Amino acid sequence: MHTDTATCLKEFEDFLNSKQFEEGCYLIEEKKDELSGIDCPFDLPINDIQNLPSSHYDKMPAEERDLSWGVFERELLHPMNACDRTPCMHNNLVFSCCSTPILPLCPQAISPPVPPNIFAREPTLPDFWVTGHSPTSFNTCWTPPISPFSAESVTLDKGLDSFLANDNRQDLGLEKIFTLKNDAAQSPTKQECHFAVGGQKLSKQKSAKLLERCRNGKLEGLDLDNIKDNIFTFATDQFGSRYIQQMYDSASKEKKASAFTCLLPHIFTLSCDPFGNYIVQKLFASGDELQRSQMLEVLHGQILELSLDAYGCRVMQKALETGDSEEASYIANEIKDDIVRCMMDQHGNHVIQRIIVRISFNDYETILERIEKNKNGLSYVDLSLHQYACRVIQSIVKIMPSYLRPAMTEELYNHIDCLISHEYGNYVAQKMFVHGNFVERRKILKCFRNNLLFYSCNKYASNVIEFCLKNGTESERKVLIDTILNESTEKGLRLMIADQFGNYVIQQMISSSCGKLRSRLISTVMSLQNQLGNQSYYKNVYNKCTASRK
Repeated sequence: MHTDTATCLKEFEDFLNSKQFEEGCYLIEEKKDELSGIDCPFDLPINDIQNLPSSHYDKMPAEERDLSWGVFERELLHPMNACDRTPCMHNNLVFSCCSTPILPLCPQAISPPVPPNIFAREPTLPDFWVTGHSPTSFNTCWTPPISPFSAESVTLDKGLDSFLANDNRQDLGLEKIFTLKNDAAQSPTKQECHFAVGGQKLSKQKSAKLLERCRNGKLEGLDLDNIKDNIFTFATDQFGSRYIQQMYDSASKEKKASAFTCLLPHIFTLSCDPFGNYIVQKLFASGDELQRSQMLEVLHGQILELSLDAYGCRVMQKALETGDSEEASYIANEIKDDIVRCMMDQHGNHVIQRIIVRISFNDYETILERIEKNKNGLSYVDLSLHQYACRVIQSIVKIMPSYLRPAMTEELYNHIDCLISHEYGNYVAQKMFVHGNFVERRKILKCFRNNLLFYSCNKYASNVIEFCLKNGTESERKVLIDTILNESTEKGLRLMIADQFGNYVIQQMISSSCGKLRSRLISTVMSLQNQLGNQSYYKNVYNKCTASRK
């Protein structure tokens, strides 16, 4: 036994002094240099070489040695996936020879694990919606492995360069990267799959949660600064809109300015919102000249759309109501080519009325010219009979002098009989009477006097007659009362008293007349008691006469 040991030691000493051992060591050093050239993160765990008989190496075929080295090189350059590799550990297997390292049965055991997927090329992710900055766009991606460089997760959009640029990488070394657990490199489960939602959508969800907590009374003492990043979500909510309005009234000038800056990009969207429009109205009402001009600049090119919107028209009215003539001219210039369209719109007509009220005297002719140019074959009578345009015509008649609108004035008075008996035109006729000059008022009275019975029994014309009696002069009232008290029209008086509309005209005559004219009218009505005593409408007229005698 001792002889064999001594023999082995003698053979091993001879081997160490041989040229074959020196060549094997040189080959090992070359392999180490190759490993350092590919940035191997740590020294390979090549085990201590045991003292084995050199005869085993001599008996090993050259093809087997070349094959072993080929497997060794492939594993170093193209390591297997970490999922298929056993944990890195010291190799307990022995080398068959000291001069040439023979790989173990599992060459992966001495190779480094695969780097995490963060070093792989970033995969092309499918888009469910249009990619870009849209708040509704999102991509699918797998949960990335945790970065060994920081406590934060590695995101796919940062890229490898920014990942490697981390300042902490110099302190940790690459060895820790490659010694991550194998499960970090495994395919993620379904629970790890998530949607990378756009930042705006995440912000909206956060704002909604904050609003809900505020609505439930869980947050107290908030001011405009606390919600300025979520102010759009608050402004488009019924509770949030009122909350902002209350805080805005008591906020400091600096906080108001900060909130205004956050709201300014959303002015148009808020103006069309059922709750947000109140915020914009508040900004127009309390903003300074610079802020108002900034808001109008943001709304440039969209004023027509707002004027035709159910909520946007309220914002435009508030802007006109609280602004000056220059701002009114700016708004009017935005819709100058669609002014008639706005006049005939359910919402736009209110904006045009405000414009007429706020513009300067020098702009009256410009407005009239625009209406004339964009009538598209319509007449002023047609506009006066329109459900919405008639309101604008009333504003023009009320505010603009008749000498500035001769064409309109002449056309309307020539068709006064059509206006006074129309559902909407009668309101234009009333404004024409109260705001017209002496000659124009006489034209309307003349029309009534020629056919007073007919107009008094008309639902709409009777309103105009009552209006003339109430707002006319004493001489103008006398013209109408004398017409009804004429002996030849006594029959007409009885018909008017018995009519559902005419009896109101008689009652207004009694209320608006005075002196001998009233006494004469009351006596005539009382004398008809025997003939009309059973008529329900006569009782109303009779009670009016009794009350006027006291």
